[in-house]
Amino acid sequence: MTANSQPYLPLGDIVLPQPDPTPQLVDEVMNRFGFERVQTAMRALGWTYYNETESPSIETLRTTARRLLDTVAEEKEAFVEHQSGGFRACWYPSGTVTLTFVVESGYSRNTPGARLPDQTATR
Repeated sequence: MTANSQPYLPLGDIVLPQPDPTPQLVDEVMNRFGFERVQTAMRALGWTYYNETESPSIETLRTTARRLLDTVAEEKEAFVEHQSGGFRACWYPSGTVTLTFVVESGYSRNTPGARLPDQTATR
């Protein structure tokens, strides 16, 4: 690895930079993702984007998703998610890029705190 973390492949006495596969991964996600299904779900739920009267077009959905994917692909911060308009994009250090459309989610976390002294009296 070099100082800028660009991986190199040895090729005899010549060292060539290894191309970053992330842009191709983003394109693959965009080509495989079911934007039509997202649009159908948004219409069924009556969801719109801010200050809009109708559910977004396929083009708008694709633009939103591409922006999020490009952001995580550029930043490459492990397990950091970028979310907007129902979409969630994430890049993983294994070289995985994900895009999901979230209709509903829940989250709970047990954060350990200071323990209180046991108030039970012993006899």
